[in-house]
Amino acid sequence: MRKIFAGYAKVEKNIYTLIFALFFIQLINASFGLLRNYLLLEKGYKDFEIANFTSYNYIAIAIIAFPLGLFIKGRKLKKWFSIAMGFLPLIAILEVYAIDHHMDVLIKILMLCWGLAFACLSATQTPYFLLNSKKENHSEIFALIFQTYTLSTILAGSLHYLFKCFMPFLGNDRNFLYLFSCLGIFAIYFLLKLDKDEVTSEKIPILQAHKTYDWMVILSVIIPSTVIAIGAGLTIQFINLFFENVHHMKSDTYSLMLAITYVLVGLVTFIIPAIKKNFGYNVAITLVQVLAIVFLFLLASTEWYNEKWYAIYLAMFFFIFRQPLMNAAGPMTSELSNHYVGEKNRELVSSLSASIWSGSWFFSAKIFEILRAGNIAYSTILIITALMYCVGVGGYQLLIRSYYRKLRLGLIDELDPVQQNF
Repeated sequence: MRKIFAGYAKVEKNIYTLIFALFFIQLINASFGLLRNYLLLEKGYKDFEIANFTSYNYIAIAIIAFPLGLFIKGRKLKKWFSIAMGFLPLIAILEVYAIDHHMDVLIKILMLCWGLAFACLSATQTPYFLLNSKKENHSEIFALIFQTYTLSTILAGSLHYLFKCFMPFLGNDRNFLYLFSCLGIFAIYFLLKLDKDEVTSEKIPILQAHKTYDWMVILSVIIPSTVIAIGAGLTIQFINLFFENVHHMKSDTYSLMLAITYVLVGLVTFIIPAIKKNFGYNVAITLVQVLAIVFLFLLASTEWYNEKWYAIYLAMFFFIFRQPLMNAAGPMTSELSNHYVGEKNRELVSSLSASIWSGSWFFSAKIFEILRAGNIAYSTILIITALMYCVGVGGYQLLIRSYYRKLRLGLIDELDPVQQNF
């Protein structure tokens, strides 16, 4: 345990300052992930209509993230994520107002704006963290980035449940979203404390991009991520609809369950850098994700016997243990990808990842909309997700093999490699 804490103690102060800013933005993201769909259901929207709205969140990121990644190479990154963090609380507040007043066109516009802001944030935060920190701290930094969403989800879920029980006015889904949207404003305080000095990467002219970047290397990283992204988009953004429609779970119970789940997510994510350093990516990524897929299959099966009294408890059990496993692999797949492609390609990979994930989630939302409009069972959608995860995990396993092969040949530098034979 002391070794685990020692790793986090070495992370630079400036990195922690940005982590705190990111945490307050993730409070907005987590609360909307918890309750936006419930608020839309409360206002009379059907699940396929919700999927249609949700798709607008991601189409903007898909469109601009890639050209943004080309543009920001060699440029200062702080202003990009600062602008995004500054506007997100206002966008969130207006979105709640639009949902509350059935302003459908405004909802779509605001979700597009949400996507634009997150495109700027997604494309710039990872390169900033990597460029402005020591390489030996990267595992802990990736874990901290993921912990911001974990901790914000724990806080949002537990407070929503408590407010629902003891302070019904604040526990109201609409008012709770207003509250957490306002809390996001505190991110500006930490952005103002961020050091002005910033390390930038070498600039690459946009017109030279086609022959400067290592496109085959980038493609080998992007393919498994894309497959997993499409599957994840069918499930993650609509899992609360599964619990509501299949197991009749209300928002306060779902919030409490998610808070408990993310306590485990936080613990597992906290120790995953130590697991990677001791056992390598095969355990930290492949084994962890395979176990998560098993639990997802089991979660899907609960719809087949949802009339049984114990079905909801089994669904909760499978979900609570599936989430930490799938989330724990996230920091390590990000680290693996960024180390594999090298410093020259990182900004582009970050923006491409944001673009592909968001584009995939856009199409996933549309697929979900079509499937649910045709009354396709939620269990079928979850099983499709699990099968796509299987393909994606297989892709990451091939990437891990290639990574260790290049490591042995000296083509990749790593300060704490776990040598493995294949």
